[in-house]
Amino acid sequence: MREGECIAVPKLAPVEVPGLLAAQLFTLLDAGTAFSDVHVREGAALRVRCAGRLCSQPLAPIDRDALHAFLAAVCPEVHWPTRLEQGGGHWDFGFGLAGARFRGNLHRCHGGQVLGLVLRRLDDAPAPLDVLGLPASVLQFVDRRAGLVLVTGPTGSGKSTTLAALVEHINHTRDGQIVTIEDPIELIHQPRRCVITQREVGIDVSSFAEGLRAAFRQDPDVILIGEIRDRDTMATALAAAEAGHLVLATLHTLSAAKTVDRITDFFGGDDRALVRGVLASVLVGVIGQVLLPRQDGTGRVLAWELMEATPPVTSLIREGRSHQIPNAISTGAMPNLQLLNRTLIQLVRARLVTLQDARRASYDPREFERECELRDGAFGHG
Repeated sequence: MREGECIAVPKLAPVEVPGLLAAQLFTLLDAGTAFSDVHVREGAALRVRCAGRLCSQPLAPIDRDALHAFLAAVCPEVHWPTRLEQGGGHWDFGFGLAGARFRGNLHRCHGGQVLGLVLRRLDDAPAPLDVLGLPASVLQFVDRRAGLVLVTGPTGSGKSTTLAALVEHINHTRDGQIVTIEDPIELIHQPRRCVITQREVGIDVSSFAEGLRAAFRQDPDVILIGEIRDRDTMATALAAAEAGHLVLATLHTLSAAKTVDRITDFFGGDDRALVRGVLASVLVGVIGQVLLPRQDGTGRVLAWELMEATPPVTSLIREGRSHQIPNAISTGAMPNLQLLNRTLIQLVRARLVTLQDARRASYDPREFERECELRDGAFGHG
């Protein structure tokens, strides 16, 4: 094994899988279907998400035996019923099939009587930022030597894909050690100028917080946290950024301002003022994103919000006035300061997305409508 590779890599290598479910996945892959997710439910036919919409497939239903056989084949070294119990009724894992790679979420539902499985199709290699739809200016966030960079958005908004693109930029542009803590490992990074150590929660480390604490002893320059889920992980991430590391992480928040609130909400009482001070000193920027169906039905397009930690923004964070952050972003007149509504309006005007889908994606639809009226004279364009 080469330095920087992770022991989880063999688990994600393509495998030969027999059975009905594998055959149906082969059919989808051979047909060149541009799908992002496959929904499997005992006793039901597959449903596939294409261009953001979940569609049924004219395929035979998957019974319990077929699902069990599939799980035993793709994860032969793991006793999945035990993992399901240990995870409180759900379990995340990764595997390769017919040259494609997937992240799976196995879960119990309907009172524990039925098993469900959602498979997310993963990219084979990191996509460049311009292909993803993000401006090149966000690379300024990761060209810093230290600090905290957050990628935020709802589930399925492409946060992991954006993180992979940022890591690959670092990997090609500077020398150092990158340590990632992921659940599960999705994309395997090959060492270029950096040594890359990818660690998987549940296999290489017991939790995000434990993996992050261990990373301090692994001489990291950059630390990637697949998701910040609890106070312990958040506190350690802030400490790592304060100690001089560049920390990349994701949060499930809908806006830059809500991201600040979410971070402080991890803490209580008197700790919040201290946390706001630390966050104001280490935050580099926030990339918020959401995926929308393209108007022509050919796929999805990324809408984004950017918040660079400028002096006005950090002052608002430190003083606990996060509700004023949107105004600071809208009046900042800098490449890395742009609200989501502005991006949505640009996509509508370019006829890449419909007005209805853009309004639905906005976390502030009233302000979205107001801006549409100001820009176009009458709401209803597009």
